[in-house]
Amino acid sequence: MTGEYDELDSLPSRLSYYYFDRFSGYTENNDEESYWSFIERWFPIYQSISSISETLLKGFRYATYMKNSRFSYEERWDYLYFWMGDKIFHVIEDASILSGVRDIYDDVRKKFDKSYHNTYEKSEITVENFKTLKLMYDYSQDYDTIENKIKTNNFQCNTKSKNYIEDGYKAYKQLKDICPTSNEDYCKIFNSIKTLYIKKELSELICSEVTSPSMHANGDR
Repeated sequence: MTGEYDELDSLPSRLSYYYFDRFSGYTENNDEESYWSFIERWFPIYQSISSISETLLKGFRYATYMKNSRFSYEERWDYLYFWMGDKIFHVIEDASILSGVRDIYDDVRKKFDKSYHNTYEKSEITVENFKTLKLMYDYSQDYDTIENKIKTNNFQCNTKSKNYIEDGYKAYKQLKDICPTSNEDYCKIFNSIKTLYIKKELSELICSEVTSPSMHANGDR
């Protein structure tokens, strides 16, 4: 990584997406090439994302063959879902494209995930619902790390880090307040994630704000 150090990049969610972007830490299984050829032929249906179809295919293979010793192995299918959605919406903000690629996700996961519990199967959500869910999911995965940093003496964070924490908590609280009485697909996703991963109430984490450096204690780099 180049440029100014940003400790957001050391959070669990950021590291997980970083590894997805680089497809490192997995071993291919050449016995399944006919299946992957079938999956590859699925992508031309979605011409609007042709520029990232190869990247998405690599992401599916990465999640499938990730080594079980790899960081965030247990959460790999969740990270794949949010990683692929983020990639799609950087190209085109069209929820129907996410739904279509999610069909591919469902097929791949059903074939390779032996502990199969697909939180996202057949879900139909809006672009805004997706963005809120991703903020919430990343915050829930990063919560313990951020909380430990905040407990450090003289903890400070820059505007970018402060906004990340506030936006994550806002998304979590919004979903937590709405979803107990809603049958919307995005709420089904939230409730499933909450059951699987959120074992305690997530509170609003607060840090004092400075301009630089980000998320550091005692001024150390």
